[in-house]
Amino acid sequence: MRKLMAALLVAGLIGAVALAGCSAGGGAKGEGCEVTRIILVSTGGDANTLDAYIFEPDPSLTHACLAPDTDLSHVGEKSPWPEEAELSRERLPISRADWQGVVGVVGEVDFMDLPEVIKVSDLVLDAPSYYINVKTTEGSHESGGYAAGFGSDDPNERFDKLHEALNDVIAKGTLEGVA
Repeated sequence: MRKLMAALLVAGLIGAVALAGCSAGGGAKGEGCEVTRIILVSTGGDANTLDAYIFEPDPSLTHACLAPDTDLSHVGEKSPWPEEAELSRERLPISRADWQGVVGVVGEVDFMDLPEVIKVSDLVLDAPSYYINVKTTEGSHESGGYAAGFGSDDPNERFDKLHEALNDVIAKGTLEGVA
């Protein structure tokens, strides 16, 4: 009887995870749902900077950045982002294992269930803003904000775990690109 109950419990859990898909609880591990792009954007801090890292499953990593001395006086509410020509682009090498590793962390931290705005209750002064956008075959979810990942609560710690995994791949790609 115990074995039957245990088997039913395991089958129920597997069924629940399969039904959860990308959008809730199951992260990006649902059947038929794949992560197609991860974008990490950091802005601000003590310098006028914008860095975007675009991870794709082929596997590739593109770094787009805006130099701190770029004149952004033309950027306003109607066009909050700089012109394409003002961004420098660099392609960095990553491995399939790196891509699969960050996709695994997306599921591990249940990224798709994080709030859109990560608030920091701790006192943080002059920090950058971080945003992570995960695109899947079923939609996308963005989470982040001012000093996202700096706090000690659950959403900040989950965000920080994915942010660190992405930064590890970026650092590795930067080193391999130099070598």
